Amino acid sequence: MRALSPGVNDPFTAIVVIDRLRGCLTRLAGRRLPMPVLCDASGRVRLVRETTSFGGVMDAALHQIRQAGAGHPAVVIHMLEALARIAEHARRPEQREAIARHVRMVAAAGLREAAEPGDRGDIERSVARAERALRAEERPATPRRGRTAPLPAALGVAEGAPGG
Repeated sequence: MRALSPGVNDPFTAIVVIDRLRGCLTRLAGRRLPMPVLCDASGRVRLVRETTSFGGVMDAALHQIRQAGAGHPAVVIHMLEALARIAEHARRPEQREAIARHVRMVAAAGLREAAEPGDRGDIERSVARAERALRAEERPATPRRGRTAPLPAALGVAEGAPGG
């Protein structure tokens, strides 16, 4: 946030941070987040815990940058491009919904602040790219190297149970 403050006004640092966050969020999109309810092998609830969602992580990562960067077209465009790239890796509807929500917020903030028609056009093109990525056919989740895929419910393994 300091990089986008009026005294510093360094959008390039914000762009580097957005790239780092994009990488983290892209990796997170391919992983299963912890379940709030853990069950034993018989399916009985053993633990209820507070967890976060993909959308919650995105909110924490992007809200302040969007708010501080709205007046910097380069930052807005880079955020939209990062969201498009994250969308290419989204596997679940709730991930796509969170990404779409952020695309709408970033676009609205950027278009509200952009005075130059060329900047507005660049923002609109970036929004269109993000929307295309979000509409792309949903891809099935693939296990990462060294990890196993979740067992199907048909095998009788309760979600969150060991091995499930």
